[in-house]
Amino acid sequence: ILIRMRIFLLSVYFYLSNLFFDFSSPFSFEPNFFEFLTIFLAIFLINQISASKLILSLWAFLYFFAFCYIKFAGHIPTPAEISLFWTHKAETFESFFALYHLFIAPFIFLCGAFLVIFAQKPTKPNFKIFAIWLLILFFVPFNFADSSINLLKNTAQSFSLTNRATQIKTTDTKPKYKPKYKNILVIIGESMRHDKLSLFGANAKYSPNLENLKDKLNSKIIYSNGTNTDVALPLFFNATQDLDKLDGKTNLFSLAKNANFDTHFISAQTIGYLKYITPYFGPNVNPKILGTKNDLDLPNELQKIDWNRSNFAVFQMMGEHSPYKFYEKRFDKFGDYENCVLQSDFVLAQIFKFAIANNIAVLYFSDHGELLGENDGFYGHNAFKTQVYQVPFIWTNFKEGEFASSQNDIAQILITLFGYEKVPNLAKTIKVNGSMITGEDGFREFKR
Repeated sequence: ILIRMRIFLLSVYFYLSNLFFDFSSPFSFEPNFFEFLTIFLAIFLINQISASKLILSLWAFLYFFAFCYIKFAGHIPTPAEISLFWTHKAETFESFFALYHLFIAPFIFLCGAFLVIFAQKPTKPNFKIFAIWLLILFFVPFNFADSSINLLKNTAQSFSLTNRATQIKTTDTKPKYKPKYKNILVIIGESMRHDKLSLFGANAKYSPNLENLKDKLNSKIIYSNGTNTDVALPLFFNATQDLDKLDGKTNLFSLAKNANFDTHFISAQTIGYLKYITPYFGPNVNPKILGTKNDLDLPNELQKIDWNRSNFAVFQMMGEHSPYKFYEKRFDKFGDYENCVLQSDFVLAQIFKFAIANNIAVLYFSDHGELLGENDGFYGHNAFKTQVYQVPFIWTNFKEGEFASSQNDIAQILITLFGYEKVPNLAKTIKVNGSMITGEDGFREFKR
């Protein structure tokens, strides 16, 4: 009886822990008696195996990982999110470690589970119990709400997904007209929210340098191509908002090269961050990956480009990439994210001043935004939330920016600036894709 009480206690501890994380986060859990009975019988059967403690410990870890993600994102990870984890492990752990305070409750749960598990003693095999369990599963249909079971199911499904990049081919299309501007500079931010910049109504203390330049800058809020970098930027560089058209026919670097521009891509990020993006650049640019994670290095690169020639240059910032630690000590004045914004403001102002002084058409947009816990407790991006897919767009030294309502619109405008069209070819609707380059997690469409 004591042994069975311990099994019952572990079953209650496992199952009702779902309720605790339901109360303490946006995770939605509806308990079901038959599901609880199934878990109880499963633990009862596992306890009859010689490796029972190992198996139950692994089960406890399933709960732990599920509860960690629930505290981070407010829900059990989807197959697409798990697939992204496999391909971006270093970035994921880098972000998670900075948010360790979210995982205190799951860790306490894990310690409690180990105490109960290692207090268990094996029981004798009981095949009648096994038969009852199968009958319950067969005759009582219900959807499992338990987080560990759903995590296991979604993990299995994630292996059928792929987020691998595909090498694209070049295009030999030539421009019809003379390019409108001699030099064009694109600055791509990382995880920047428009509501942190004074140009969009935020407190000027986070962006004092851009505030001082506001009379020379234009700004508006636009839609991102996707909810993460690996989707938004390949679509932008290939001037499309449709994932099935990433074929290189309208690749910006190729079109620029064919219009006699020197092409440049310079990033403060590392090759590990960019390995799923660079294949979509095409063969007409040689990426320069600084790898320093320090945006203060980017303005120095301006001096290494011969602006007396025609150039199409793209600078990619480290920006506000999680875990929001990539800023120098002199910018440590607010919270971590806001400190990153303050450094980005300093860097952007330097680049804009240089571009204005040298008559370079220059624009800035962020790849996507970021959630900071204010929306149902969710952090990061990879979600169809306005804070993620609405991003800042800032430009000067060219007038066509006013036509843009999305990143794809910017790409279409660049094609006109290269001399391929008289007016930009803007789609009737704006599409925001999810986080998978293969499109498994869908998209949203918006009217202009």
